[in-house]
Amino acid sequence: SLEEELENVKRLKNVLLARKGGDNGNYISAAAEEYVRELNVVAGKLLEGKADVDLAGRMLNEAEFITREEEGYFYARKDAREEHRAAVYSNLAYLAKLNGCDDDAVMFLLEAAMLEGVPKPSTNVSLALLLLEMGRHDAAISSAQHAVTTLQQQRAAGTITQQSLNV
Repeated sequence: SLEEELENVKRLKNVLLARKGGDNGNYISAAAEEYVRELNVVAGKLLEGKADVDLAGRMLNEAEFITREEEGYFYARKDAREEHRAAVYSNLAYLAKLNGCDDDAVMFLLEAAMLEGVPKPSTNVSLALLLLEMGRHDAAISSAQHAVTTLQQQRAAGTITQQSLNV
């Protein structure tokens, strides 16, 4: 249930804070990764159902803070930091879209794509749909073409994952 997931988020935050008091980077990074993952998942569910958009925003802001490089929570796992930060930005884009801030949503999706290195097709498709709604047709077509190209490359390499296909 949502209540159990929110309790789990609180528990994970306490674990992270307890580990931050120590000095073992691997334990801190693992706790940060688990906490940010759960923040993203629960915030995503809150946004999907539009159950509590304000709480989702606070959770995403917390996840964004934790994934800042200068905060040092992920210093033992930089690759994980960027992956989770990209997911945070994708969710922030959805939040911005719900709040009618399409330009901010585009900015968040572009940031997510940059962090992904090779942007996930789902990021490009989300960006294409948003740009299409905004009347920016040429940019929308370009973004959609990037999604198709990436999927074709992944198919040729045999690396298509379910995560690649999620929009």
